[in-house]
This record gives sequence, structure tokens and C-alpha cells, in this order.
Amino acid sequence: MSADSWKEEFYSETAEDAAKRGVVAAVEHSLRKWLGALEKNLKKHEVKNLPVPFWGDTCALCHRYSLSGDPGEPDCKKCPLFMATGMACDFPKSPFRIWQVARDPRPMITALKKALAWAKKYAD
Repeated sequence: MSADSWKEEFYSETAEDAAKRGVVAAVEHSLRKWLGALEKNLKKHEVKNLPVPFWGDTCALCHRYSLSGDPGEPDCKKCPLFMATGMACDFPKSPFRIWQVARDPRPMITALKKALAWAKKYAD
């Protein structure tokens, strides 16, 4: 096992490509990446550090809602993650900010599961 095997399981497609496939695909891609950050999955692949950075460039939702179009006008309020949490990722108590401080992926995983349920019901 290695960083390559981790990428094969949790990040086999670029965030940009997943975003182009639709809202549900973007949420699924993001959820899969965050599941890869769980300690058990890092150990399974024998990696100590995440093989990809966890920020906007590797987030299919960011590609769909904040990195596309006018770079000065992100549309985070349309993102399924915003719909699930009621806050943008840059909000101080958002699951993403919790990740940045505590390196605990579980709040993001929980939020993305809610976002996926929302997307399957209302999007695409």
C-alpha cells in the first residue's frame, strides 16, 4: 500500500472532472476524499500524511461553486455543503475550520453525508 493506492481508492478523479459530472458526483467525490482522511484509511494505505492537499483545489464542490465563473464572486450559498450546514467553509465554526484546527475529518464527513442527501433530493 502507498500514497498511490490511497489516491486510487479516495481520489481517483480530479475534483474539476467530478464537478463537471454534476452536483451529486461532486458531493460523492468530496465525501470519498474526506473518508480517506480517517486514520484507519491512512493506516490501511500505510501513509502518514494525506497524499493530496485538503483545500479548494481538490474539492469538487469548490470547483463547482467557488472556483468557477467570476473568481471575485464565489457562490458558496448554492453549495450543497452550505445547504447542509447553513454556513460557508470559511465560517469560524464550520466543519472545514474544525478540520483546519483539529485535523478531525469526522465533522466534514457528517456534513457531506447530509449534503449528499440534499443533493440527491434537490439537485441534478
